[in-house]
Order: sequence, then structure tokens, then C-alpha cells
Amino acid sequence: MHPLVLVPLLVILDQAIKLFVRYNLHPGRSINLIPGVLKLTYLRNTGAAFGFLAHETEFLVSVGILAVLAVFYFLRRLPVERRWTRYGLSLGLAGAIGNLLDRVRYGYVVDMFQLKHWPGVFNLADVLIISGGILVIIELLRLDERELRK
Repeated sequence: MHPLVLVPLLVILDQAIKLFVRYNLHPGRSINLIPGVLKLTYLRNTGAAFGFLAHETEFLVSVGILAVLAVFYFLRRLPVERRWTRYGLSLGLAGAIGNLLDRVRYGYVVDMFQLKHWPGVFNLADVLIISGGILVIIELLRLDERELRK
């Protein structure tokens, strides 16, 4: 399966979860999913990670658009054998699009997952961006110098 096939599916899943939260919780309210471990908490994040750059929506939308364009650019030029990098970039692309859609439509990102021992609330798009970055890093660490120069 081509990695880009995942992008629309993951964006739809991200947006469906966010829609469920928006229509079933009031901002700041929580539901215990796994008591003592995971809560569903509806937050409106006007910034980036951990609220950094709060209320800088235009800037964050611009950065999001640039990130999406950059990933498309690199995916088109990436050799087919860089499979994990292609999957990582596709996951990151889905996450970037998911959060970008929120920022454009609402002026904030819908966050909902709250782990007991984690300092912030996050969403599926955030998980996709981080997971994609980890896949890219793993493949880069596995490549030798000759392959990196290509």
C-alpha cells in the first residue's frame, strides 16, 4: 500500500474523533476512558504544543501550510526504497492537515487525550506527527553515510 493512501483515512479519523468531542463534551469537561490512566478532556488549544504561541492563529496556519507543502515536495522526490521515511512523512502529513483544518475552521485545535503522567492534552493529529517523526529518525539512523548523500 502506498503511504499516501493513509493520509485521507487518518485525517478523517482525526476529524471524526474531534467532532465527537465537540458535540459530546463541554470545553474543560472530562470523561474517564481508563480510570487513573486516560481521560477524554475537551480543550480548545489556540497555540501550538502545550499552548506555545497561543492566539497566533495566522502564523500557525501559515506554518501548517508550509509544512504540508514541504512534505509533499519531499515525498515526491524520496526514493521508493526509503519506505519508513515515506510512511513517517505520510503520518506527519495527516497530522498536520488534521490540525490545520481545525485552525482554519475554528481558530483553535481540538485536543482531547489526557494521560495521567503526561503534562498536556493532545489529539490524534499530534500522535501522528510525533509517530511520523520517530519513523523518519529511525530510518535516518539506519542509513549509512553513502545512502545519506544520495
